[in-house]
Parts: sequence; C-alpha cells; structure tokens
Amino acid sequence: MSYLLTIKQYVADHLSDASLTPDSIAKVVGVPIRHMNRMLAADDTSLSAYIWSQRIGKPHTDLINSRLHHYSTGEIAFVGDFPVSRTSAASFTVASASRRQNCDAREAGNIRPCEVAEQG
Repeated sequence: MSYLLTIKQYVADHLSDASLTPDSIAKVVGVPIRHMNRMLAADDTSLSAYIWSQRIGKPHTDLINSRLHHYSTGEIAFVGDFPVSRTSAASFTVASASRRQNCDAREAGNIRPCEVAEQG
C-alpha cells in the first residue's frame, strides 16, 4: 500500500481520536510531516486541512439529510465527534442552518434535490 493510502486510511480510522494530529500520524506512519504535505499537495491540500475536511464531512452530509432534520445542529456535531471551538461552532451553526434552509427550499419547490449520501 502506498504511503498516501496509508495516511488517508489512518486518518479515516482515527477521526474521532482527539489526539489525531499531523505529528501523531508522522510517528505512526514513519513519514515526516513535510513529505506527507508534499504527497497531499497533488490533491491541493495539506495534512492538517485533510484531517479537518474529513472531520466535517460526515456532519455536513447529515445536516443536509432531510431525514435527520429533527436533530439539532449541536446533536449532529456531537454524534459526529465534530471538533468545535467557539469560533468554528458559530460559523458551523450559521452555515449549517443556511444549508438546511436551501435544501428544504429546493425539495419543497421540486427543484433538483440536495444530494445526500446514503446512510450506512
């Protein structure tokens, strides 16, 4: 398996681990952070940005899922182990409320519905 696949798999397997950092990944995988960033540059991202994007991916999918609208943004973030600070919590809440309204409007108007990943 290539180092890039190993890195991505390690991130996926440890997303809920609060201690998941570029340093912890470097120690486990045995590749310097600088080299991992070079590998991820092909995907136009860095290791830190990749970890962040993976952490917010599931809550984002859940937020636009009309079957989960009875859950609050906070409940979805909590269940998804979303790592929030006060700043990111505020922007996440505003953005998610806007996304939900846009999806509801699209579905109500029979305009192309929001894409939702199948729940596993």
